[in-house]
Amino acid sequence: MKPLYKRYNEQKPVGIYGTYFGVGYLFFEPIDDDKFECDFVICYERPSLSDPRGYTRENYRRHNVYYTTSGRAYVNIRHWRVYLNEVMRTNGYY
Repeated sequence: MKPLYKRYNEQKPVGIYGTYFGVGYLFFEPIDDDKFECDFVICYERPSLSDPRGYTRENYRRHNVYYTTSGRAYVNIRHWRVYLNEVMRTNGYY
């Protein structure tokens, strides 16, 4: 089985969460075997002058959706919560 970065590098994200200066997280719908293990595959994207595309995607990880006691959905990225209502949906056009 291929590693996550090889499987999702050319995929279109379903959501984007921007942080600062063009840096952000891309949310991917799981494919194949990942559908049964996680809810989203999330990677970190940052600008890069050395890459011909102009950006670099790295740190692909599987994430599950959790809920607060009030019912607000979030994923836990690097020990902080990213609420799904703050993620911009892209419909695969990014």
